[in-house]
Amino acid sequence: MENIKECILDRDLFLITLPYSYKSKILTLNCLKTMSTASLPMKKYLVSYESSAILPHIPDYDSLKKDSQIKKMGLNQKQIEAIEMALTREVSLIDGPPGSGKTRITLNIIKDILENSSSKILIVAFKNFVLDAIFLKCSEFTDKIARIGWHFRDAEVEKYTLEHEVLDPRFRRHRQRVHNQYIAAMDKFMSTMKSLEGREPISSLEQDLRKMREGKIRKQMNKLLDMYYGCSDARIIGITISGIAKYHRLLEILRPSVVIFYDGQNITDPHIVTSLTEHTKQMIFIGNHKRSDQLKHLYFPIYGPENLFSERLLENNLNTVRLNVQYRMHSEIADLVRGTIYDDLKDGDNVQNYEPIKGIPKNLFCVTLKNSSSLDHLIKEYPVEKYPELTEEVFHQTLFSLCLANYLRQQGYQAHEIVILALYFRDEQTVINSMKKHFPLLKDVKARSVESFQGQECRVGIVSLAKVDKEMKYDFPASEYRLCILMTRAQEGLYIVGDLEPFIEKNETWGKVKEKLEAKESIGPGLPVKCEKHGCEILVHSAEDFIKISKNGCPTGALNKEDPCYKMI
Repeated sequence: MENIKECILDRDLFLITLPYSYKSKILTLNCLKTMSTASLPMKKYLVSYESSAILPHIPDYDSLKKDSQIKKMGLNQKQIEAIEMALTREVSLIDGPPGSGKTRITLNIIKDILENSSSKILIVAFKNFVLDAIFLKCSEFTDKIARIGWHFRDAEVEKYTLEHEVLDPRFRRHRQRVHNQYIAAMDKFMSTMKSLEGREPISSLEQDLRKMREGKIRKQMNKLLDMYYGCSDARIIGITISGIAKYHRLLEILRPSVVIFYDGQNITDPHIVTSLTEHTKQMIFIGNHKRSDQLKHLYFPIYGPENLFSERLLENNLNTVRLNVQYRMHSEIADLVRGTIYDDLKDGDNVQNYEPIKGIPKNLFCVTLKNSSSLDHLIKEYPVEKYPELTEEVFHQTLFSLCLANYLRQQGYQAHEIVILALYFRDEQTVINSMKKHFPLLKDVKARSVESFQGQECRVGIVSLAKVDKEMKYDFPASEYRLCILMTRAQEGLYIVGDLEPFIEKNETWGKVKEKLEAKESIGPGLPVKCEKHGCEILVHSAEDFIKISKNGCPTGALNKEDPCYKMI
């Protein structure tokens, strides 16, 4: 702009682009400006890394350590230690791999605080879907919960948001008056702007702008008061990192004394600081801190020290409990991350009781799909809306993944037990959902990105490595963070569809995973399947092979129509 004082209305068009993190960054910086280092909450821990003292006036938790109590609660010794530490220390960190019971421990901690104190609990999470998942579990044992923010993923969460209408007529009249004053000030400012007609700004314009800003601030304060009425009785308050700074004043008047950083490996120091108020008495970090490397791949709002606070706690072994027993994954699946990401990972007794996957001899397999035949007829039979120029490789990988899910449904697995995971983002999910329409049995089978499925689990997971966007690089998808999520979502069966080589070039951990798959003879161009009824074993090399099996069954079943392999679609 040649003249910074010129009226913007003299221009036909202005286009201003901002990074998606801009608002969060400004809000966080403004919030930090209002905080003093002299009165910084939890300063002795955040700055000096002091070992946390035992909280005063706490119950006696020695009874938790008794074998009878451990057995009754269904927890192991490490989990009991984690709960005890979280309940008795001002600062604590619980670190553990996927499936180690972190969510269960979190719920036990929350229940104990609710039952034995009058403290309010603030749960802070990095992502909306992570917050929603823990929030819905909390709603099973209390209704005194409030979700700050409106970008929820689960519709069930909506009833806990702060859509609250204050019934006091005095407040309603005051709110309407403030709103009218703000609209009048904005109209006056716009009118003055239009009257300038390219002239130099006049003093009345600055005065009108100041009044409009003051009106907006009063309106925002009214909104906070309205929100306060909606959650003043809540014992559990949930918020994501993007809302912490925006609603910091609300947190100050709500006065939560316990702050739980759930999925804490993703929360940086600036967001930790803005989560605290002068009333904070306790910080509890819960997460899988092997996955903190993802922050290097994100356009993160604000960078703090090189190491996160939670990482500094781990390095100095201050108030930390490390869980190392997983209760989710079949031992064959757990082997992929055992020794590659987690050195001391052990399996719980329950995973030894998992049954083999119906119709597939192996609980773990990677299908590399070296298809050489033409796919033209399949592309016509299974068209993909919005992506008519999809490459044959991506089309085949996606169709094979869907055929595999359809085959599992025919074996008797329920729709909610199967999840198709896309390693990338929205485009891949859209392609899967578009092609899914051609399979009636897959109507209720979920298709999710790996990232949006973190913190959740499924009985059988199918991972598609298909990449729709040719320009997208492999760096972030190949990161250890994403590999960790990908390998640890499935309980009983994990099937990877696609070529691992592009990922191995970017991250050596993928190479170690491939070596483990080769040692187990669980990788190849075709997936071995087995008819549960007739015992026939078949090697499926393509989506077309799967389609034939779905329609006709195994060779024995195809010859005997009176004794079909399974219910035909």
